[in-house]
Amino acid sequence: MWPMGLLFIMQDLCKRYSSDLNIPAAITREILEHLRQHALQKLVEREQFQKTGKAVLKIKASGLRDDKVVPHFYIFIEFY
Repeated sequence: MWPMGLLFIMQDLCKRYSSDLNIPAAITREILEHLRQHALQKLVEREQFQKTGKAVLKIKASGLRDDKVVPHFYIFIEFY
């Protein structure tokens, strides 16, 4: 659960971006949550690297294959 202050900030951002970009608030909320989760994951990975020296390389692959859209997927490679 989010702290109350963060909840108000996220709601305010959602309203502003939804209005500015002319997209539904639900989609804006999903995008902001995705960005928040990604930022938190990067912080965890940075802390892991600082403690262990182990880095993770993420490669995102997507596109067309045999004229069909291939959903993106990630490949994780750990460096020691």
